[in-house]
Amino acid sequence: MKLVFKTSLVYFAVVAQIFAASAAHGEDHGIPWSALIVPQLINFTIFFVALVFLLRKPVKEFFARKGAEFNSAVTKAAELKQNAEKAHAEIKTRLAGLEKNAETSRKEATKESAELKLRLIKEAQEAAVKAASESEKGIFFEHERAIAALRTELVTNSIKVAQEQVRAGADAAVLSGLQKGFGQKAVSAHRGAQL
Repeated sequence: MKLVFKTSLVYFAVVAQIFAASAAHGEDHGIPWSALIVPQLINFTIFFVALVFLLRKPVKEFFARKGAEFNSAVTKAAELKQNAEKAHAEIKTRLAGLEKNAETSRKEATKESAELKLRLIKEAQEAAVKAASESEKGIFFEHERAIAALRTELVTNSIKVAQEQVRAGADAAVLSGLQKGFGQKAVSAHRGAQL
């Protein structure tokens, strides 16, 4: 309200000075001050006062809201900037640490690869020893099986040769006696079964 009052005072003061200056010089240029200008000034002042009175709260609220939004945006931008700077500093620190540890990591990888190589060689040697042991056992078992097969074949062949010699060496009389004895035992067994 003070602003409206001050503006109106300044407005009227300027108009009064213009009016006083033209009246002092006795100049009357045909401007109808009392009939046209003064009523317009009064209407304008009423309109200005009503406009200020009606729009004072909405304009004040609008600018207050915009000020709060602006302050919020500034705060958010400051936080984002601070977070970005913090993340940038962390990344720089990690990158420096990675560059520092790159040589150490390379040495550790070389050491691990040498240990892996030795372990693989040891495992291969153990597998070779185990395979050699198993093949020796396999050879031994195959040798023993072959010997057993040869013994079985030798015994079978010996039996065959003995049977052939017994057949060839047995005379006909012995054979006929055996046959007679078998025949008599078969007949007597048959008679005994009938009784």
